[in-house]
Amino acid sequence: MNRKWKNPRVKCKSVLDIMLFTALIWFSAKGTIPENDKDSVKYEAENAQFSGRLHKQTGHEGYSGEGFLEGFYGNYRDWATFTVDGGEGGERKITLRYSAGHCSSQCILKINGKEQIVDFATTEESWKLWSHKIISVTLRKGPNTIAIRQKRVEGGFNLDYLAVGTLLTKPYIPQPRLLTPEEKLQVRIKTMANFKKSDVHGLVVVVRNFIKSTHIYTYFNEGFQPGGGLYRFDLDGTFKQLVNAEKGQILDCELSYDGKVILFSWKKDQQTNYDLYQINVDGTGLKQLTTHPSNNFNGIWLPDGGIAFLSDRDSNFAYCHHSSSAVLYRLNLDDHGNPTEAVRLSANYLSDITPHVMSDGKILYCRWEYVDRFQIPCQGLWAQNSDGTGLTHIYGNRILKPATFADAISIPGTHKILTTLTGHGGPISGQIGIIDRAMGVNNTEGIKRILTNGNKYEHPYPINESHFLVSKNGSIIISDYEGEEVVTILNKYQELSGSSLGFYTAVPIKSREREPITGNSLPKDSPQTAKIIMQDVYHGLEKQIEDGILKKGDINAIRIVEVLGKDNKGFNKNRAFCWQFPVVSAGATMEPKKTISTVKVEEDGSAMFEVPALKPLIFLALDAEGRAIHRMRTYAQFMPGETQSCTGCHNDRTRATPVNRRERILALQKPVQKMNGAPWPQGNYAFSYNDTIQPVWDRNCLECHNAKKSSGDLDLSGDRTDLFNVSYDNLVRTGANRNPFLVSC
Repeated sequence: MNRKWKNPRVKCKSVLDIMLFTALIWFSAKGTIPENDKDSVKYEAENAQFSGRLHKQTGHEGYSGEGFLEGFYGNYRDWATFTVDGGEGGERKITLRYSAGHCSSQCILKINGKEQIVDFATTEESWKLWSHKIISVTLRKGPNTIAIRQKRVEGGFNLDYLAVGTLLTKPYIPQPRLLTPEEKLQVRIKTMANFKKSDVHGLVVVVRNFIKSTHIYTYFNEGFQPGGGLYRFDLDGTFKQLVNAEKGQILDCELSYDGKVILFSWKKDQQTNYDLYQINVDGTGLKQLTTHPSNNFNGIWLPDGGIAFLSDRDSNFAYCHHSSSAVLYRLNLDDHGNPTEAVRLSANYLSDITPHVMSDGKILYCRWEYVDRFQIPCQGLWAQNSDGTGLTHIYGNRILKPATFADAISIPGTHKILTTLTGHGGPISGQIGIIDRAMGVNNTEGIKRILTNGNKYEHPYPINESHFLVSKNGSIIISDYEGEEVVTILNKYQELSGSSLGFYTAVPIKSREREPITGNSLPKDSPQTAKIIMQDVYHGLEKQIEDGILKKGDINAIRIVEVLGKDNKGFNKNRAFCWQFPVVSAGATMEPKKTISTVKVEEDGSAMFEVPALKPLIFLALDAEGRAIHRMRTYAQFMPGETQSCTGCHNDRTRATPVNRRERILALQKPVQKMNGAPWPQGNYAFSYNDTIQPVWDRNCLECHNAKKSSGDLDLSGDRTDLFNVSYDNLVRTGANRNPFLVSC
């Protein structure tokens, strides 16, 4: 049976009225401005009593008086207090002139000690615009005390003045007028057509609080606020609650190919982790799919019948934060719909983010990694087959801005990708853009920004070839791919009035075609190794050869190096050298590495060798003396039993494979080169300066370079210091690297 919302703060309306709400802006160029009261009295905010983080500011034009009051944003403690004259007392109007440029916000208004909540609509997400809030209050005769502060919700505001009475000053943002019946019909026909032509029967939508995480990779273990649930939103104007998450939080959802089963991530309460669940769209058949004591979330249906998802079950942690790292896994469902054992698909030592299935059947996701480059930008898009094979770069691995491409998903009928353009720090929300890979996989001109009014969009989801759904500030909107036709169909501030809850991850209820099945080529019971065939190491280095930097024959070997994850949780008290915890170097790198093999390159530049499966690997091209000529700045990975080939070193991934006119590739005529370890002593974990380098100084240098006799003013003794030892400090900790707590990156 269909039900109205269970949340008592929610006001339910006809779905068509909801769809029409922000369509008002299409027809409301002018609003009716209330007349000012002749006896209104204005009290400038900068003249109120305030302290703490509140302060006078003049940075945005259009204010009244000598400035305005700033500092409410994220400040839930400090009050601005006005003493106002209530005249003869009784019910009066008061006017608050404010700006809310981040998003809609709320304040607590305390009149003579009695508190009430006041909503501030966003000023079109601009701090340069001012608006007014007029409310009715009861004042007593004579002096009254009115205090105002930010409510503990997302957003914030600047305050220009408080007035007793109605007092509006320009610029004024008009309130939308009511539509005429004819205008309502126009909007209704246009909006409903976008659903009906694609056989959309409604929406599945998550109601929850905005997840305010500190980084884009911490959204599953930060920002938890209980409330909301999973709902079905029907086109006949009704809502049905499918899952009550009053004590927990639902992160996201996705619908099966036949449009009948919802897959969603649910954290039942503060003490539990996220797990995957499924439920039918009619509210029956709730089933838990994952039970591992870890976070399991962002589930997606695969064309082969399996489910891919993210999990932090392997206990890897971010290098520079306290967060665990979640990477891509998959599980299969048996004939009874019960899940089988999960299989890891990603070798990432940091985090994978927001997977989706591309139109070609590959799993598309954002990948965060370091590999001796900038720590913050370059969260590019990668894809791999549903069995983990065939990892390939899709877009943005060398793009600095935007730093992250999240929620990436194929646009039906095209080769283009719809995505959220966001940063590294903060929650996964931003502008919405379209990526055209045909313009180059690292060309910023391939990014078309289509929704840029603010940075609070998230989870775009295509309805068809012409329109998509997206959440903005907790409201669900429908937009075309030009960003020209934008209509709000679920408005947070109308439907969830007085609540911090919003609408997120809306998915259309409809059947859809399965993408092609990829993968399923691995032999059963494969050894935990893979085979790499390199055709010619000099492919991709033509420019260096042309410039005389390199010549054929210079590359003698390839070193295979594993990038190691961090298996312990970092804390700020242990942080040093560019946010490292634990410290692994004096600012030179944040990644411990382990040499797996050094393999020979044949005379024709070819090589065939064995590598460990499911390890993040980088390859270094070496000269005859073992010096690195070129190195990878991103990692590769391979599944057990996978055979992968590459054309060369640093070859453009979009170029066709060169035609091999030789009769044979020399490496293919010889046995596969086995893993042979490092050419120096190495423990089970990684390279150790104390174990490998310090003995060299002890044997050869310490006689002249010690604490008592330091020739050249250089002491190479091995005594321990605060983080390393004397020789390391004297050789490496110089200049900006001298102070371990100097953040220089």
